[in-house]
Amino acid sequence: MSTKVRKHSVVKDFIHSQVEEMQKHKWLESEKAGVDLGEAAFLDWVDKYYEKFSKSYFSGKLL
Repeated sequence: MSTKVRKHSVVKDFIHSQVEEMQKHKWLESEKAGVDLGEAAFLDWVDKYYEKFSKSYFSGKLL
């Protein structure tokens, strides 16, 4: 597998995993609030968890 294809696959997997985590966060926070928080929950996830998530995700992956 070429380096370019491998990088594309890693980035694609990262984005997919990130979106899944953002959707889980939105669901949990919306359930707590009793209303659909929509985009605000996604932005909240980015503020609270993106940095830790990305560091953790890429710590075992070579680009």
